[in-house]
Amino acid sequence: MPRLFVYGTLRQGFVNHYLIQYSQLIEEDVTLEGYEIRYNLSTSYPFPYAFFKLKSKIRGDIYEVDEKIIIDKIDPLEGVDEGHYIRHYDMEREVFIYVKAIDNRQYFPLIISGDWREFFAANRLSYTPGWLG
Repeated sequence: MPRLFVYGTLRQGFVNHYLIQYSQLIEEDVTLEGYEIRYNLSTSYPFPYAFFKLKSKIRGDIYEVDEKIIIDKIDPLEGVDEGHYIRHYDMEREVFIYVKAIDNRQYFPLIISGDWREFFAANRLSYTPGWLG
């Protein structure tokens, strides 16, 4: 079964975790090197982007996720077919990670700690009820 590194809204306690709630948590609060995390607060809900970046790191969790869930649920959420994200295989950690397909990082502020959960809490962010349906 594929292993998926989640760093944003798919993490436990965040709005999209329900998509993987029955998946097996393999490792919690781990560091993945070679990526940076930036954020977007200009929409109705805050969310992070991952970009490739040598000598940078992000924090997240690793889940074992059914391939059907990845293809049928998570790829559409991340906009893979629309070209928003790519599902990249990190050979060092042997996990998939969703990375921004277009490198437009200059438009989004960097999360220096690399940790969306920490940033979310420190800035007292929340998800608007209207977006949740």
